[in-house]
Amino acid sequence: MWALVIAIVSIFLACCCGVFSIAGGIAAMILAKNERTRAQQWNGPYADTSMATAAYWLGVAAIVIGALSLVASAVTVVLELALAV
Repeated sequence: MWALVIAIVSIFLACCCGVFSIAGGIAAMILAKNERTRAQQWNGPYADTSMATAAYWLGVAAIVIGALSLVASAVTVVLELALAV
């Protein structure tokens, strides 16, 4: 559950803070992987791991969106400096 919450919040953080989005995405991926492993150990191969899988992929999306946000910010700063001269 926490992995899914962290992943969703990380996607929203990508709009303003790419670094926090990347960190949150990594945390969500680690938590989701641990949740999935724990569910499979307790309930066997037929365990319902759909929430952990969704959290994992949302964590991946948060990392990608955060990285794109950082690149866009860097390009904007470089263009501002180039046009100011």
